This record gives sequence, structure tokens and C-alpha cells, in this order.
Amino acid sequence: SDITEALKLNTDEDDIHELMLIVTDPTDTGMQQRGKQVLNPGRIYYTATSGIWQTVWIEAVDPRNHIVDITITPDINKGCAGFMINTEDNADVSILIRHQGRNVAEAAGRSGHEITAVVVQPELWSPENPSIYHTRIRISSDEQLIEEVESYFAFRKIEVRTDPSGREKIYLNGQPVFLHAPLDQGYWPESGMTPPSDDAMIFDIRKTKELGFNCSRKHIKIEPRRWYYHADLLGLMVMQDAVSGGKNAMSRMGINLIIGFDGGHRSDTSPGAYTRAGRINTINRLEYEKDLEGMIKHLRNHPSIIMWIPFNEAWGQFDSVRIADAVQKLDPTRLIDPVSGWYDQGSGDFRSRHTYSIKLKTPPKKDQRVYFISEYGGYNLLVDGHLWDDQKIFGYKTESSRESLREGYTNLIRRQLIPLIKKGLGAAVYTQLTDVEIESNGFFTYDRKVQKIPAETVKALNDEIYSEFNRISGSSD
Repeated sequence: SDITEALKLNTDEDDIHELMLIVTDPTDTGMQQRGKQVLNPGRIYYTATSGIWQTVWIEAVDPRNHIVDITITPDINKGCAGFMINTEDNADVSILIRHQGRNVAEAAGRSGHEITAVVVQPELWSPENPSIYHTRIRISSDEQLIEEVESYFAFRKIEVRTDPSGREKIYLNGQPVFLHAPLDQGYWPESGMTPPSDDAMIFDIRKTKELGFNCSRKHIKIEPRRWYYHADLLGLMVMQDAVSGGKNAMSRMGINLIIGFDGGHRSDTSPGAYTRAGRINTINRLEYEKDLEGMIKHLRNHPSIIMWIPFNEAWGQFDSVRIADAVQKLDPTRLIDPVSGWYDQGSGDFRSRHTYSIKLKTPPKKDQRVYFISEYGGYNLLVDGHLWDDQKIFGYKTESSRESLREGYTNLIRRQLIPLIKKGLGAAVYTQLTDVEIESNGFFTYDRKVQKIPAETVKALNDEIYSEFNRISGSSD
């Protein structure tokens, strides 16, 4: 927001200003995007976070001209990066790219037009080698510098291809890859959705990698940009959910039936579907689409993000085929899982299923999309002294000890998940990284002080997953 007109500068009054923000948040009494925040938390819904919970800052810019936004689109096939620099008024643009302390490319052009910078033999970004390119962008007019900013990007390509056997697979930088992620909801007991510190964000990302996961599913929450910065630099791929709104009117019995019967199918384009999803109001639907577009534009320069997930478990789901097409046009560089869980409409890159409490399902034979178990597991272990509420517990299967949890998780991976890889399974998300309020099914307790399964056990099992996938794919990586 532009607050220039509200400032009183160079006057006899003290140049001290107080910025007041008035926000009305109906939480789950409204249909706006809110994620899992509710006024009466329980089960898989959590305490609402009030106030300004993400980073706020003020910066001064030249009112006549300044950089409005930057979009960087790397192309590993052509060895170049396209820069779109939008400014308040027309300006000359110069770009310098540096890698590992060396100048590797320069380019120049005009704002509002794509500028291509060629990088010879670019080093590609991956979880094993998160190679980052730094860039300096200057805008000027009549050879007078107006503004200079620094940013970064990476050369990374994620796509779905048909492999030599005729199956659809995910490819990272031209090589087949199996995505295995924990569900990461981004809550902390002391601060709700607000990360308590930079170190807290780094801890979660580092621990995810130490467990052997190459990816994280950021669940129904948009983190501060700082979180994605650390994911970029540390090398963790991210599946990014949109924030859900509307309503979820399904009972627990209804959810169990859907899980048991292959996710079901139900139209999401009729007035009745809009009503069930809490989307009968046209303005509410437009608001969701505006928020979704805003999220993508806000985060699209982060190389760690490799997938957009517009809807989860039919919460507020509507017009998902049209919305998936719109996301694809807005950002063709990433994968799309339009409806994670159920009410699949046949669009996007994945046949996406959630499976709890029953045996993991075999990929459907007639669906050529990548089979993605986008949530599974959720094995509980209660750790005394580290519970949010020891009178209320939620999970899908409760183990009695760390040893039984280790054994149960090992059996789940070896006996159920790994055998599905040869049948076409291409990605999976285990629930979850940490406990969250009364959910006690994390690898870590909510306070992050107790790790329930040894890291070496989880990592070894992840190595088995990748090894089996590489064997079947004929890859040596």
C-alpha cells in the first residue's frame, strides 16, 4: 500500500507517525481463505492466529519511477534466463548475473519487455546441489541511476514426461525423480502460524532433509518469503498448497467412505456443488481466484517450489478444471495437483489420493497421469510432557512405544509403499513432520524437542524408496 499521502514530513510537527491497521477476521464463521484456523479448535483444525503474523516493512522509493515487480524465468534447455522488470514508468534496465563469486552474464533492455541473459553451461539446482545465481538489477533514465536491487534465481526444470516404458513420470532436470515429502503445516506451540525465529524455519527444513526427504508439502499455508529463501539455499523441493476457504461439510464417516472407494467423483461446477463448497457467492469465488493468483505471483521466483495445489480434500473446491488451466497458463514451469485427496476431475498432472487407516491403494490402470499418494500414514505416538492437550488426541493409528512406531513405519514403507513404485507410484506425502496441537502423528513433537523415530531409520527407508524407483526407471542417480 502507498502511504505517501498520509505522511506529514518537513513540517513543524514531530515527524513521528503511527500506522494503524484495522482488520476484520471472521475466521471459520466466514467463507474467506483461512486454512485450518477455527474459533473452536479440535481434530485437524487449529487455534486461529490473530494480528499481523508475517513480516511487515516500509521502504521509500522514488515516486516518479521505481521497480514494481520482477519475474525471472530460467530455461535450462537454452541456457538462459528471461527477466521481466516492470517499473512505474519506462526505464532502461541493466542486469548482472554472478555465480560463485564470478560475473557470468550481463544483459540490458527496457522495462516491460523480456530481457534474455545467456549463461553458458549453467549449473543446475537440485536437492543434492542447490546452486544459486545472484543478480543485480539496475534501472536508469538518461544514464542516471534510479534504483538498484539484488535478487537470485536458479536453473531448474520440473516436468512430467512419458518414460520409455510408456508410464508418466516426474523429471527433474531431465532425470526421473520420485518425490517423497512430509506434510508440513508450519505451526509452532508458542506462536501459531508465525515462525518464532529464523532458526526455527531452518530447523524444520534441515530436519526434513536429514530424514532423507527430497521434498516438503507446505500444507494449506503460505509461509513468510524467508522460509522459501532457506528452502532455495538448502535444497528442499516444495509442493505448495493454496490456502483453503469456503467450507468442508463432510462427516468423518463420509471421509472414510471416500478414502475406501478410490476418492469418488462429484461435479464441482454446478450450483449445488458451489453450495456444498461454500462458494455460492460469486464474489467469494473471485476472491479465491485472486488470492490464488496472488500466491503464485508472490512465490514464483523461488526455485524450490515445484508444484501448485489449488484444492485439498474438496474444501471450498469449485471449477477445478478451469482453475487448473488458469494456473498452467499463469505458470507453465511447475506441476499442478488440482484436487489433492478426492473429487478428482481428470485434470492436472496427477491422480492424487489420500489414504489413511487402510492399505495403500494400487494405481488405477486407466489413468495415465502420475499416481500420487498425496497424504498417507499419520501414525501416532504420545510423548508425555510434550503434548498440547493430554485429554484430547487425534490421529489415524496409535503406537504404544517408539520401537512399535519405528516398526510400524518401517512396515508401511517396505510392505506397502515401495511395492507400488513398480506399479506406477511417482510421489507420496507422509503425515507429518511435527505434531500440531492435538494431532500427535509427527516425526517430531510439537515443540520439536523429541524425535520419535531415529533419523537414520527414516533416511535409510527413503534411500530404499529412491533406490527402487531408480532401479525401475533405469537411472543410476
